[in-house]
Amino acid sequence: MRRLFYSFLALVLFALGIAYLIARTGLVTIPVVSAVAYQQPTADHVVTASTSVTDELQAQLIAALQTKLNSGTLSDANASLSFTEGSLTTSLREAIKQGAQTVFNADASQVALLADGSVEFFLPLVQNGGVSNILLTVTPSVTDGKIVFAVTRFRVGQLAFPSFMQFLVQWPVDKLVAQLNDFVEKYVALSSIKIEQGIVHVDGTMTLDLKTLLK
Repeated sequence: MRRLFYSFLALVLFALGIAYLIARTGLVTIPVVSAVAYQQPTADHVVTASTSVTDELQAQLIAALQTKLNSGTLSDANASLSFTEGSLTTSLREAIKQGAQTVFNADASQVALLADGSVEFFLPLVQNGGVSNILLTVTPSVTDGKIVFAVTRFRVGQLAFPSFMQFLVQWPVDKLVAQLNDFVEKYVALSSIKIEQGIVHVDGTMTLDLKTLLK
């Protein structure tokens, strides 16, 4: 009888542990357990959307080309560009609306640039009344002239997952990075990326024939 009791107790504790972990995601609400296990997470800070990142970069490219033309430095192919978290947020929301709006709340999603040089993708979920979200923190770098993101943190609600599992929910992030690289590689081969005072700075070499373009 005692063995049966301990087996039953172990089963109950196991079930409670599983329920606690599930409640931590915020994907479902479990009576009593969720009240103890879950508090809706928030982003590092609120980001105000602005123009799209491609529009922001295009305006800078045009300005840079005009400056080179006016100063007679067309032989100088160096390019320094920058974009803000507001423009990244706008482009992320556009990417979600193009294909994942039944999963993520596009209008509440955002990209925040953090003080340590990393980037936070905050993706509120439609599931369970919108009380849960996906949080991906990434470190940006440049490889073969393109921007790449290495995931350093992956969280669903308040439950942390190993970063290698981010492929399960990374579609909007991948789409944003692909759009950014597709635009940039038409004009610039990137060599470095740096986040400083809330702005992403990228340096590289223009791949356009500047003299032919500006004739």
